[in-house]
Amino acid sequence: MKKITTNKTLVLLGIFLALSIFPLPDLITINDYNKQRFSQVALIIVTIKYLLLYDNLSFFYKSISFIIFSLGLTSALLSQSLLTSTLNFTHIFLLCSIIGLGYKEEENFTSILYLLFLANLIVISLSLLDYSFFIFNNNGSSFSDVHFRFSNVRFFNQFQIITIFSLFYALFNPHTKRLAFIFIFINFFLMLQTGARGAIISLFIVLSLSSLLKLNKEIKKILITIFNTFLLSLCFFLIFNYLTNENQLIYTFRGSSSGRIELWLELLENLTFKNILIGNGPGTYQSDFFALSHPHNSFLQILINWGGISAILFATLIIITNRYLLKKAKLMNTEVFFVYLAFNGLIFYSFFSGIIVMPLPQTFLFLFWGMLLSYISNDSKNCIINLNYRNFFLLAIIAFIFIVLVLLSKKCVDNLHYGPSYWNHGKISLLTCKVSY
Repeated sequence: MKKITTNKTLVLLGIFLALSIFPLPDLITINDYNKQRFSQVALIIVTIKYLLLYDNLSFFYKSISFIIFSLGLTSALLSQSLLTSTLNFTHIFLLCSIIGLGYKEEENFTSILYLLFLANLIVISLSLLDYSFFIFNNNGSSFSDVHFRFSNVRFFNQFQIITIFSLFYALFNPHTKRLAFIFIFINFFLMLQTGARGAIISLFIVLSLSSLLKLNKEIKKILITIFNTFLLSLCFFLIFNYLTNENQLIYTFRGSSSGRIELWLELLENLTFKNILIGNGPGTYQSDFFALSHPHNSFLQILINWGGISAILFATLIIITNRYLLKKAKLMNTEVFFVYLAFNGLIFYSFFSGIIVMPLPQTFLFLFWGMLLSYISNDSKNCIINLNYRNFFLLAIIAFIFIVLVLLSKKCVDNLHYGPSYWNHGKISLLTCKVSY
């Protein structure tokens, strides 16, 4: 096991997690989703210099990325929602700095995994504390209104998917093994209790596929332990709710798609040739019927916003990344293996949820991607960031434009309940701007 070290990246991620998860003083009133977005914007600005690591990528990655962003910029400039599309294009472009942040951390996988391990322990413990008060006050055993500091229970489930693989990794450490086992059991129970079918399905697709790989015996034993823990948690869930609240069983094992299929069909029916070619503009998707700003499916969202070509190219990058990693599957150490699973867990979950929209999972999806690219290249230690005056001036201009777009967009959100997208609700439009108090 690698020695755990403290570094700048760990401090930045720790601050980002703390700001995203924990409440601010009562004097500051802000929705938790918007707080996460502002925290993410701050992280992007602080790490913007890592965009310069783009030159260290292979010719293939650079070429595909250039085509995607060229098409995205064209789509943004031709969009009928210029402010929304320009903001979202700039945001996704600058999120590549988070990939760069992860790319520099080849020697610190362990530190990042244990940071996520600690975050899961704190949030789950506080959630259980809230849940116990909820039950003792005779409000039933439903968890739908008790998910610590997350305004939506699915945001809580997304946090679980981000962090649960760090618990799996902690099973390898004799000092954390028992604690990890207990919290894996609790996380599975809470996923079942919140009816997180998409999270559970995504998690077990990744675990099941990984069990087919040629892995060392130690990792295979851990995978068996994880499956057994889920079965134990499932039995406890069934018995607990049979005795306390049978309606919870009906909710968790409901047969509907919660409107997902209807939402996807509506999107596909409204596709045009422009959508298939270059899209309507990054971040511009709206469903008037469902009053939503994202279709709960990453591929369809990229398809309608960025265009079919970009969607295919983005999928190609993910597939190629996985292909490189699968070639090294048997040689992967445990740190890399569980970062690999966490990355793919978020990818699969993005087909059922707004992973590529929400600030917290969006950030860690890009971070995990950068970490995996550093493992593939095996050259991240030799990377040098050339922050000369020209590059500094260019990055400063980009950062300034981005901050202006973010602040302007916050002043240009209407009160309609469309969301969440960039902000927690509403459409961004210059027609609804409130630039003065």
